Amino acid sequence: MNITEKIITNYRDLPELEGPYRNLRLQYGVANMSMHWNWLSLWCESHLKSPDKLYIHCYFIESSIVGFIPTYLKKIPKGYQLSFIGTEEKESSSVCSEFQYFVINSDYENNILNLFLNRVMSNKKINVVKFRNILKETNVYNAFSTKRFTQWQVKLMGIGKRFQLPILEAKEEQINLIPNKSNRRKIRQYCKNSEIKCELVENERQFDETFTKLVSLHNYRWASIGVTGAFEDQAFTSFHYDFAKKMFESNNLILFSLCYESEVIAVFYGVVDMGTLHYYQSGIALNVFSYTGVAMHFEALNIARTKGVLNYDLMKGKPDSYKSRLCKETLSVYDLTFMRKSYRLWAFLEKIWKKIKLKG
Repeated sequence: MNITEKIITNYRDLPELEGPYRNLRLQYGVANMSMHWNWLSLWCESHLKSPDKLYIHCYFIESSIVGFIPTYLKKIPKGYQLSFIGTEEKESSSVCSEFQYFVINSDYENNILNLFLNRVMSNKKINVVKFRNILKETNVYNAFSTKRFTQWQVKLMGIGKRFQLPILEAKEEQINLIPNKSNRRKIRQYCKNSEIKCELVENERQFDETFTKLVSLHNYRWASIGVTGAFEDQAFTSFHYDFAKKMFESNNLILFSLCYESEVIAVFYGVVDMGTLHYYQSGIALNVFSYTGVAMHFEALNIARTKGVLNYDLMKGKPDSYKSRLCKETLSVYDLTFMRKSYRLWAFLEKIWKKIKLKG
């Protein structure tokens, strides 16, 4: 059967794809909050501005969708760069999309990938292809690594690890699964402290109050070491407020606070997607307990367990991140970049020309 291709370039055409995309991802996708429809559509609404262009590739067998590749074209000095929706925005307002992939019916994967590659590589306006925070285990890496592109320079750069752990039924087994002895001791200390209370957000008033506290705690902690917190950026904060609200309304948000003596000492913000809890952000008060952060993650595991969630994803971190002391299971994370050799030469000459003009 013939595969037909449709390229979506207008934001107004997105709503009609929501249902088909959700169904396709349920059948052929994997857990990833950055691939949730709410994440992709909200980013387009809030961050996609001219001269950047939507460039989603949809593939159909008759009227049934069999492939969805969520990309856009970002304007660069000459032509465009192809990237995933949710990436390559201004650094201060970056929503930090990770581990994205192409959502494709496995029966048609090879044919669809060939159609997509031919379309992209033959588009003379596309001079750079950049996919950030991808895994080698995804079809993104496989699509681009198994073919030779003579007119393109390829760069694959390792940038960190993905940290995950399974959620076990018994709490003591869960504690023993944590690889770091000090963290296991801290969790047991927390379990003995009956004065720390966990308050899970269950209504809109609690949502607003807890999200506001998340922002203030997060920013204050970073400001204490002279660094600007992510929530200082209004575009970042607005995106995550809207996204978290939508996920709360569909019962896929885990937002809670740890309280001690009527004071909030930690706030956790995570999203459940396809059986996995994704930890996204937190705010932790300074100088209260040495185990507050570890306790927060342990409480997230406890809440997820009651909801039937099977896995906990702490997302990307450096190999020596604190996350490595909570998880044994890791996957390598990469940035994959393709650049036309002709564009690379042009960019090099343009750089030299600018230096010459500056000198005189």
